[in-house]
Amino acid sequence: MRMKDDICYKTVIHGCGAYCNNVRSDDEIILTGINTRNEYPKKIRLVTVWNKKKQEEIKIPTNNFKEDEERSCLYSVWALDAL
Repeated sequence: MRMKDDICYKTVIHGCGAYCNNVRSDDEIILTGINTRNEYPKKIRLVTVWNKKKQEEIKIPTNNFKEDEERSCLYSVWALDAL
């Protein structure tokens, strides 16, 4: 699943996970929009990866906060396979 471009959020912790290959950032965020904050008040992990083929960033939201380099690398592979 990809993060929508128009979702408002605030970064709580920069770099909460391990970086691997094309992972640009791995942050902990909270949603700040009125409706989204009420519907999902929990923290979210937002992994940003670089897609070399399309020359664009892909933001992948997840609720998995396990700090594990292998898992972070999987996000980068999923992003490439999904496109």
